Amino acid sequence: WRQQHGEEEALGLNDMKNIVLYNSIDELRQKLAHLRNNPQLAEQIAQQGQAWVEQQYSFEALGRKVVEAISAPLRQQTPLSLWQRLFG
Repeated sequence: WRQQHGEEEALGLNDMKNIVLYNSIDELRQKLAHLRNNPQLAEQIAQQGQAWVEQQYSFEALGRKVVEAISAPLRQQTPLSLWQRLFG
């Protein structure tokens, strides 16, 4: 189902390239009929969709994202005053 706000394209999803999007049941039926008549296109979309998922959500890709998130510099802590250090 197409979101209508450009989210798919912003994520790198392209209709009939690596995903099949539709706005209505009639449009879905038309696209499915087209893909049934063009199995090579269906296979190409499936392969490109799988490649996109593996690129975004593989163990390696998720690990990189985790490392990036936890390696961000921590905010600087303000030094404690003498009073805070003594009486805490």
